[in-house]
Amino acid sequence: MNDAILKTENLKKYFPVEAGFFKREKGQIRAVDGVSIQLKYGKTLGIVGETGCGKTTLAKLLVGLYKPTAGRIYYEGSKVLIRKDIQMVFQDPYNSLDPRMKINDTLKEGIIIHNIVESSKIRERLLELLDMVELPRVSLNRYPHEFSGGEKQRIAIARVLSCNPKLLICDEPVSSLDVSIQGKILHLLLELQQRLNLSYVFISHDILVVRAISDRIAVMYQGKIVEEGATGQVCENPSAEYTKQLMSAASYGKIAS
Repeated sequence: MNDAILKTENLKKYFPVEAGFFKREKGQIRAVDGVSIQLKYGKTLGIVGETGCGKTTLAKLLVGLYKPTAGRIYYEGSKVLIRKDIQMVFQDPYNSLDPRMKINDTLKEGIIIHNIVESSKIRERLLELLDMVELPRVSLNRYPHEFSGGEKQRIAIARVLSCNPKLLICDEPVSSLDVSIQGKILHLLLELQQRLNLSYVFISHDILVVRAISDRIAVMYQGKIVEEGATGQVCENPSAEYTKQLMSAASYGKIAS
């Protein structure tokens, strides 16, 4: 049995660069340029790199928001992506939640669309989701603006869990939060992973954050993976010069702060 829940082969995504009155293509931006990764069941693969390296484009390819220019994505050995099983936690919880919808309606959307439970058990499922992300049950009757940034991200996580996914693509899920809150969200993600046997692709520009949650790390630079390996190996004995720069910058920032 294949122990990989997710695998990509030479994945590419190019965007055209247009110029002139007739918008003719003058070149291409190679946002993702031949990425091959593999994620085992119940594990976390961290993708780390600076802004503009192609991390978010890769995330959108993995959940089907972009179609690849070339290459293949396999989910559980198949080229067919199951949208219910693969969910995405976005960077900004402020913009990922509809301000006009109560949390009750936000959480039950996926449940209804994917027919997760029968209608008589929806409220029970909603309360269970709030318990999972450690929010009070009265949250169902509130609007997003009534919550802090960390609480909003917990709601966003509850929303993706409502579909009973197997794989979460986490795109900078803690970068917009205070440092004290980041640790709590990371701890929550780790607890949920163990409890629900989830697999994660965890994307961040901060290699120290990635190190805290990942089993393996892939370092991305200009659309390519320049180094990949076990977390300890990559962080303690990096081979790529770019990885060394990331570690040096992260360590300096930690000391300076």
